[in-house]
Amino acid sequence: MSDDGWGDDDGGWEGAESEPAPSGSAAGGGNDVASESGDGGGNRGGNEDGRRIFCKNVSDDATQDDFQEVLEPFGEVTDFYNPGKGFCFITFSTDEEAQKCIAGLNGKEINGQEVQMNIAKPKGEKGSGGGGGGRGSDEEGRKIFIHNVTEEATLEDFREEAEKHGEITDFYNPKKGFAFITFSSKEEAEACIAAMNDTEVAGQTVQMNIAKPKRERVDPDDEVTRTYEDAEGNMKEVYVPAPDAPVDELYNMGISVGINFEKYKSIPVEVTGDDKVKPITTFEAAGLRPLLLENIKKCSYKTPTPIQKHGIPIILAGRDLMGCAQTGSGKTCAYMVPIIHSLIAQDADPGSGSRAAPQAVVLTPTRELANQVYSEARKFAAGSNIKCRVAFGGTSSSFQNSRLQQGCNIIVSTTGRFIDFMDKGNINMENLQYLVLDEADRMLDDGFMPDVQKILENPNTPDKDKRQTLLFSATFSDDVQTAAQEFLKQNYLFLSVGLIGGVCSDVKQEFLKVDQFDKREKLEELLQAPDRNPTDRTLVFVQTKKNADFVTANLCQNGLEAVSIHGDRFLSQRFEALENFRSGLKPVLVATAVAARGLDIRGVELVINYDLPREVDEYVHRIGRTGRVGNPGRSISFVDEAENADVVKKIVDKCVKAAVNVDDWLVEIAESAGGGEDGGDGAANGDGDDDDDEWG
Repeated sequence: MSDDGWGDDDGGWEGAESEPAPSGSAAGGGNDVASESGDGGGNRGGNEDGRRIFCKNVSDDATQDDFQEVLEPFGEVTDFYNPGKGFCFITFSTDEEAQKCIAGLNGKEINGQEVQMNIAKPKGEKGSGGGGGGRGSDEEGRKIFIHNVTEEATLEDFREEAEKHGEITDFYNPKKGFAFITFSSKEEAEACIAAMNDTEVAGQTVQMNIAKPKRERVDPDDEVTRTYEDAEGNMKEVYVPAPDAPVDELYNMGISVGINFEKYKSIPVEVTGDDKVKPITTFEAAGLRPLLLENIKKCSYKTPTPIQKHGIPIILAGRDLMGCAQTGSGKTCAYMVPIIHSLIAQDADPGSGSRAAPQAVVLTPTRELANQVYSEARKFAAGSNIKCRVAFGGTSSSFQNSRLQQGCNIIVSTTGRFIDFMDKGNINMENLQYLVLDEADRMLDDGFMPDVQKILENPNTPDKDKRQTLLFSATFSDDVQTAAQEFLKQNYLFLSVGLIGGVCSDVKQEFLKVDQFDKREKLEELLQAPDRNPTDRTLVFVQTKKNADFVTANLCQNGLEAVSIHGDRFLSQRFEALENFRSGLKPVLVATAVAARGLDIRGVELVINYDLPREVDEYVHRIGRTGRVGNPGRSISFVDEAENADVVKKIVDKCVKAAVNVDDWLVEIAESAGGGEDGGDGAANGDGDDDDDEWG
């Protein structure tokens, strides 16, 4: 997760997901600090106005411990500050708690002092209850954000060195890995940063920066997609999704089974491991809840596919599973149906409030795939009390977190946003029963493995013996299978349908020998062919973001309705491009690796590899965007002998194993390739402009 700056006054270590205030929002000050989404109920999280009590007639050395016993009956105290001037400030998590405290304690004796209490005035207003320990009405420039702080850290840990640089007027540790310290002047704060940044305090090397001004909060329901310019002059977007489509519409968007569906019966299936689970032949035979069976019928699923026949009962039996099946074979249904059945059966509590505690977590490599899996979960859970949520980067975090706070049984997420929410305390893993890695081979490669490990090393994440771990993909190299052992129980089952990492047999593969500089002309020739239906959806894969835009521009100039999708486009643009492609408004989609995995789009007639990928597993996933659920598909790959020999060698090997005829010229190119290991979805997409799907 990349940073665009850090140290917001609203209390978060802000990375790739940090958001600027919309135009016209006010910058406040104040020592009211909370995470962007808040930590408590009620009014907590943004402004402390109404939650903060001004308490007069307090001894200069009074601490929160002196008040704790009498305060606890009224609610959760989120902050206590005594500037040593005969008064203090006490902040509760909600307005209601603060009002109850005043009603109960105002005029009462606490620690030998008769205290007077009232709601503190907003920062900057004159009179009793204003102030807050700072000099002047605005802390901007005087307040320091400190990163890498223990939850137990206090002002005493910083005082000796910090007081060398000026008068400390406030210190606040929200116990989330960071803290705030405020000086009486901007110069003092800057002197402290110069002396203490990257030094060790209480055994931790801390980083310091001037805290960003307090932002006026935007009600998540009132948010709109907006753009802004970051500190480096780059345009960024905060995306707010459109309302979820009605479930009935989702049922109509699925891909119907094709004429080759019956061939699934003859695909070899192998289950490896002890105590194998008996497969089912019908969805009814699985003993699924009636509501779930009804939703499956609405999806037009009549007969389970091989991955579903074996995967559903394995998961219902409580076993860990590594499932490998060809693209477009129904893997999402294979894991989502048994999870939702189990959650309905146990009447799982979706919870609500400041912290989501889902029972099921599904992690995906791309935002588009996360959104798609979320829609699938909604279809199967419709009519039940199971609440499904989605979270991914590039989208307003406050918008997504507000949905989490309304209850969450199942969350589908990319790793970057999930870690962000987990670190901020917005997600708790203590109730986790199911962990799913969709496109698991990608999730366990070098790009994503550290994120997955961080999630599973969270202190609240149940050990692998206390949860079910489910891994699904169309490709599993030997290295990935070995790496997966770290996350699976010892008695897990390995389910393979057909050849492991094999190409989809319903896709007719064609290869054209095209030199690098002749590709544009050849692509236009194919798309302008007299026998081609111009409304047929065609997915064109290129290697780089620049080339995606270049190819798209050329197609449009030649009268073809085309649109591009890649990692440099705003998320709103990417979703719009997918929607235009799905609807047929733009029947040609030019894409990078972002669209190679998992996306399930009805009516993709043709996949063209304008640029072949560097790894054979990505080739398998790319051509798998067509020929789904028994429907016939077609792929055409441009082959440049000078550029593609290594991957062609691996593709030819896959074709031979799948009994696919290969032209002699392609075999010759394969034989001209150097050595090297087969398979594996490597990390490289080459040069710096290559598109990688590792975004949060």
